[in-house]
Amino acid sequence: MARAFVLAHPPRSPLLACYGDEFPDFIADVVRIEAARTRAYHAVDAAPVGADAFAALTVEAASTMRPVGRDHSLPHPIVTIWAMNSGERGLAPIEDWRREDALVARPLLEVEVRVLPPGVSEFLLALAAGRPLGEAALHALAACPQFNLTNNVAGLIGCGLACRIIPAAPNGR
Repeated sequence: MARAFVLAHPPRSPLLACYGDEFPDFIADVVRIEAARTRAYHAVDAAPVGADAFAALTVEAASTMRPVGRDHSLPHPIVTIWAMNSGERGLAPIEDWRREDALVARPLLEVEVRVLPPGVSEFLLALAAGRPLGEAALHALAACPQFNLTNNVAGLIGCGLACRIIPAAPNGR
């Protein structure tokens, strides 16, 4: 972790007394992943919603439903760093140093840490904020024009990450 930090944040001054001031924030990102894994491990068991539940929705219900999602959007390749430091992945230089959005979930009783495709973090955050599916999709498209609602909802269903559908109230909220 220290090596990854040094590579991403080289010293900017010949005085090393203050070098590393950003290290606690950097470490905190890894700690956030670990804390989320612990919460997911101890969370109440939930059965995933299958594709048949989504297929049975009317167009109106599907455009206003409110699935629940949670993720961690961080400015570092945090999943890669976490995976290397937890033994999930071998140590190696990180060639593509960029933001990774992490999803921590426990489908089928196994805690998983996944890198989300572009736009999915914004989509899940909008859903978690109570926005209906259609609004969340527009939010994701604004952040990432390549966001594909069909592929990403199918991916969440296929991974067992959708655990309930909350229909919007009759007034749309």
